[in-house]
Amino acid sequence: MITDMKTDQKEMRKEVHQIREEQRAIHEELKKVREENQSIKNEKEVHQIREEQRAIHEELKKVREENQSIKNEYVQIKKENEGIKKELIDMKMYIERLEKEKRKNNIVVKGLEIREKEPEKIKELINSFVKEQLGITAEIKTATKLREKIYVIELHKEDDKKQIMQKRNPKKLRN
Repeated sequence: MITDMKTDQKEMRKEVHQIREEQRAIHEELKKVREENQSIKNEKEVHQIREEQRAIHEELKKVREENQSIKNEYVQIKKENEGIKKELIDMKMYIERLEKEKRKNNIVVKGLEIREKEPEKIKELINSFVKEQLGITAEIKTATKLREKIYVIELHKEDDKKQIMQKRNPKKLRN
């Protein structure tokens, strides 16, 4: 009986040992499964991060393209603006030349008292004044009253202006 018990005890120890070995194997297997689960979880997170990075990269690419488009548009507008500025300067110079050319044959008459308001009558009276006072027959284009006793006359010819200016009274006529 004691031997049987010892044998039983040995067998029980073997069984306990086997159970412990199986338990270790199960524990190791469980550990591997947990590691695999963690690895799968990590892979999913990495995949998700990569997807987010791709989306960010695409958005950044679009922003860069828009930025380049805006830069190109800015350069184009700047060129157009410079062209318009140059054109404006040219036009101003042209207008100044035209105005100077128009004023070239103008004379300011001071001190004449003309009560007429109609430009044609003023023109006739100034024309007769020039004939009587200076002895010159000039072709007057227009005569305009600026203020009391001050008139601007525009002549057709520059030669008429030169003759009038040579024979003028400096107090009544000026260039």
